Amino acid sequence: MKALTELERRTAAELDKARGNTLPTVDTYAGYGAEYGPELDGDGSSWQAGLKMNYTLFDGHNSTAKIAGVRAQLREIAAQKQKLALALQLELERAKLDYQQAEKRLAVTAIAEKAASEAARLTRLQFGEGTVLASTLIDYETRLADARAHHLSAKADTVIAVANLRRAAGYGQFASLSDKTEEEQSLP
Repeated sequence: MKALTELERRTAAELDKARGNTLPTVDTYAGYGAEYGPELDGDGSSWQAGLKMNYTLFDGHNSTAKIAGVRAQLREIAAQKQKLALALQLELERAKLDYQQAEKRLAVTAIAEKAASEAARLTRLQFGEGTVLASTLIDYETRLADARAHHLSAKADTVIAVANLRRAAGYGQFASLSDKTEEEQSLP
């Protein structure tokens, strides 16, 4: 975006230059002459001043074509800037949605892990009393391991979503102390 802004500034300067070539120019001159001699008995000084205006009547539409070309470049740069701004906004919105989904998944998997942990605890107690078979206990322990794996995966997805959101928002990969207050205001 910075490069496009700089290119736009330079192209605008080219447009001003092209417009300037169509304007008339004015030249001025002034002169003073001093002559001393015995014939005029002393002083023969003189002043001279002038003004000259140059105006191009016809240049084969060269200036007009150049101005139109530079204006077309400016329109193209503006379109590129708008396209880039929209792409950046889309990327930021996607990163926000990914972060929100990761947070929801983390919350759901935390509940599932807690439920699986409680079910496994109760099954262990029942197994200790002899009311449940070992295969049932193994099933519940497997479900608990799966729930923990899903929860850890959701934690990893959340960390990745935060990193993607920081990148899309234009922050560094890791928060510095100066970023924290600005970041807390802009990130969800």
